Amino acid sequence: MKKSFITVSPDSGQNDNVLNIVCDKTTLSMERTEVLNVAGGGGISKTIDIFQSGVLYPIIDLGFIIDGTISGMDFEKRYTESSKTLEAVFNYPKTALLSSNYTYFGVFNLGAFRPEVVITTGWFIDTIEITVVGNSPKTFTYTSDGSTFTDDYFSGGQLVYLNPYNYNLVKTMMNDIISLGGEIIVTMKSSTLDPTICICDCIINP
Repeated sequence: MKKSFITVSPDSGQNDNVLNIVCDKTTLSMERTEVLNVAGGGGISKTIDIFQSGVLYPIIDLGFIIDGTISGMDFEKRYTESSKTLEAVFNYPKTALLSSNYTYFGVFNLGAFRPEVVITTGWFIDTIEITVVGNSPKTFTYTSDGSTFTDDYFSGGQLVYLNPYNYNLVKTMMNDIISLGGEIIVTMKSSTLDPTICICDCIINP
């Protein structure tokens, strides 16, 4: 039996038969629920509440917020054990970029990079590379003591660099990407684990 995002088998049975419930894979950021009613002989019935957690998507704020949760788009993680490097590759339309009112650079929902990499205290935003289509890439480097990690049980925490020296320039380049398309690469590193690197590679299609 198919109901919404769940498949139940068998449809019917006798005595102490076992029900198998399988949920379809989700790409949504929001939790989804379903109710399954099971009835037996003698007027016996049970109600089963089924909850499926949403996918945790990283959110990047560089003057414009790169928010994959809006489109519910998936991203690919590539982990290299020898170099302890995780590369998360995003491919988003320009509608995934929203103007931000905050004067910081940040990466949120860090739990999305688990279990390959656990970002916690001691991590920092190391570099940001921005390429606007038709222009050469520009790479900006930041001090290891400028980032602050804040823990959050549900999202895995956030990493924020307050008052970056080139905020206005980066925001201008991000605005250009909305019109022309481009690529943003944010590299985070650990000051306590050597080497451990997490790279967010965001390709924005105009």
